[in-house]
Amino acid sequence: MGQVAKHRKRSRIVIIKVWFHTFVKVDIQNNRITWVSSETSVTTGIINSTLGVDMDVPQGITFGSKVAVVPGYASGFTHSGNVIGLMDRQNCRWIKRGEPIAEFKIKGSYGKGFFSRLIDSKVHSVPIPCPVSGLLLHTTLKHELSSYLEDWNSMENPPLADFALLLPDDEPKPESGEYMYERMCNLVRDMSHYYFKRSRYWSMKAFSPEILDNLISLQLSANSVIFDALPTWGEYLDEARTNKPELRPYIKHLVNR
Repeated sequence: MGQVAKHRKRSRIVIIKVWFHTFVKVDIQNNRITWVSSETSVTTGIINSTLGVDMDVPQGITFGSKVAVVPGYASGFTHSGNVIGLMDRQNCRWIKRGEPIAEFKIKGSYGKGFFSRLIDSKVHSVPIPCPVSGLLLHTTLKHELSSYLEDWNSMENPPLADFALLLPDDEPKPESGEYMYERMCNLVRDMSHYYFKRSRYWSMKAFSPEILDNLISLQLSANSVIFDALPTWGEYLDEARTNKPELRPYIKHLVNR
């Protein structure tokens, strides 16, 4: 989120929701995290991994005319867990392959018994890594209906409101959906006893083992899809040219048409 970049940005304070009614305050410039509400503990490692990141485009990078759209997560996972986006309002920054773009959290214990839940319950979290390097155009990792993800890989029209990056012209193929969501799905499997009951948070019924297995398989099979940057993301690129003049040499082939 924050950075120690070549062009130092002004200090900013942001409030991050880390678990339902739990929030932390992050001083981006000073890498400082303080509590606003402390209903539960927070894993700061993933948040810290986005602090001190150089968000400038690396030297030697040239961008092509393609955009990668990253699959969101099936809404069924929020039955017992929560996904926290780490890239909100960070449009037009560089992000590298493998950098965390979100975090999946679930509160509970691995044990199924009453005393295990009483004594060992805590917040477990895993990162959701970016499958490809590029310039962020849309930063929201959305929750999606399962029916939407079923057709994701065969999508013909670009979805404007999903997480998207402008790709370097020599960027290798994006990593798979399994690369992105395997750790999340493994944690869900470990905590499946919560999914086999009514949701503790929403009006969701208990899942059957078959439903949960299908949900996980669907999530792991959804891969990033590639589209032409124009005309769909033209307004995003115009915004980048206006708000971040330092990007103009990188995107002039897309905004001067």
